[in-house]
Amino acid sequence: MKRIVSVLALCATMPFATPVAAQGVSGPYLAARQAFDAHDYKQAATYLSHALAVDQGSVYLRSLALQSFVALGDIDNAEVLARQLRAADVPLAMADLVGLVAAAQGEDFAAVASVLDDTSVGGAAMDGLLRGWAQMGQGQVRAALTTFETTADTAGVRAFALYQKGLALALVGDFEQALAVFDGTEGSPAIPLTERGALAKAQIMVQLDQRDAAADMLSARFAGTDNAAATALADRIRSGATLDFDFITSAQEGMGEVIFTIALALEAETDADLLLIYTRLAHHLAPRNIDALLLSAQLFEALGNPALATEAYDDVPRSHPAFLRAELGRAEALESSGRADAAVEVLAQLSETYPDIRRVQMSLGDLLRRTQDYDQAQRIYDRVIAGLDAPTEDDWFLYFARGVTHERLGTWPQAEADFRTSLDLNPNQPMVLNYLGYSFVDRGENLEEARDLIQRAVDGAPDRGYIIDSLGWVLFQLEDFDQAVIHLEDAVSKMPTDPVVNDHLGDAYWMVGRKTEARFQWRRAASFDPDPDVADRIARKLDLGLDVVRAEDSSGDVKVADDN
Repeated sequence: MKRIVSVLALCATMPFATPVAAQGVSGPYLAARQAFDAHDYKQAATYLSHALAVDQGSVYLRSLALQSFVALGDIDNAEVLARQLRAADVPLAMADLVGLVAAAQGEDFAAVASVLDDTSVGGAAMDGLLRGWAQMGQGQVRAALTTFETTADTAGVRAFALYQKGLALALVGDFEQALAVFDGTEGSPAIPLTERGALAKAQIMVQLDQRDAAADMLSARFAGTDNAAATALADRIRSGATLDFDFITSAQEGMGEVIFTIALALEAETDADLLLIYTRLAHHLAPRNIDALLLSAQLFEALGNPALATEAYDDVPRSHPAFLRAELGRAEALESSGRADAAVEVLAQLSETYPDIRRVQMSLGDLLRRTQDYDQAQRIYDRVIAGLDAPTEDDWFLYFARGVTHERLGTWPQAEADFRTSLDLNPNQPMVLNYLGYSFVDRGENLEEARDLIQRAVDGAPDRGYIIDSLGWVLFQLEDFDQAVIHLEDAVSKMPTDPVVNDHLGDAYWMVGRKTEARFQWRRAASFDPDPDVADRIARKLDLGLDVVRAEDSSGDVKVADDN
């Protein structure tokens, strides 16, 4: 009977330590558990190592440490733990998979087959595909092809299995049969091409002197995308450069492709932490699979660990076509981890290296704007706009972003012009409608137009609390206080902890005579850490009342709710 138990199921049923050991291990364990739950795998691995030094027999601690080391890409340490768990006959699928990967990395394909004989590492389909590559590693090509064909009969995995068969045929130089598998034969339809499948097929076609067809296929498959690897490959093909088949160069890489393909198939329905295990193991077996490395980085971001995402992006070689994408991702991860200055440095270097790539320039401009370096951001936007042949609908954000920098720098005529140009390009864009409308409210001008603009913004985005707040606030400025209350209550229900929205509602309550509720809302607003000027004004209203403060402050409130 094959054994397969998940880490979570195991953890739920096994104590982590004996009572005596627990007294010495509880501190490191609790710290490790907290770090693990926060996906801080470096800290988790450190604390778990300390805990295991006290309680060496804990299966639970070892299984957590195993997962932490795999997430970090430290497969060597993970393999030690996997070996210990397997020696103790612990039915843990992850330990079996790590042991299988370690055996494959060491080219011990008989050991890989032995693991698959004993247990399941990921279900019948994954087991079958891995077995096929283990047979390839042992030189059993005919048996491997049969295994791939048999696995293709499993419901839902036909394309995956035939893809692996095509790669195996190409690996041994049978490019005609490999292409036949991709294109389909009599009674067998073509394989739907994934992005990686298209790259592999193009290399196969080149070996058969079908260069033009290969380049055309890539152009069609990747039309409208920015897949740098596909663009680079198509350029090499059209240039007549020598191009060997190197998409898969070994059985180990074939196994890595299996694990990565399974990860892609499960991406929409599986937890990010489990997908991370697959992508790390896939990249360990196939270090040239940069897609696995990039997905690992994206998973770290999704798990809230931008520091590890930064490290993963940084591992992408400068020579790889995906380097630009990785550097853009690294800049985002650096910003998310609170290192905005480092992110600016990354993007500034990229902007010098790729001065004609708009995405790079916009990323730098947007980051400078977010860090409130409006002057430098505006210069970037000026340069990008100057390079436009003719603005299109897709350029609305560029003009909007530059308008924001003008508004923040106090050059309102230029800001208004940019906002209006943005709306000319995309007339119903809620973000622009709201920003322009609220700017008019802020300036105390064009209030009727401001109401119309913001109402259109609400119509386009009825669930955005900060836009609904804008509508309530423009109605307040127009002294339609009853309607202002209705919309501001709606805004507070959608943004209950925003200090500005609560402050606005308090003002509206005051103006309709609900003064006790107004003071309650102001106190709520003050509890949500408002900006100092807002906090000061709230304190004055609580002390003196809104009527006195409005009389003292002829400019009125100038803050707008922020959706971050």
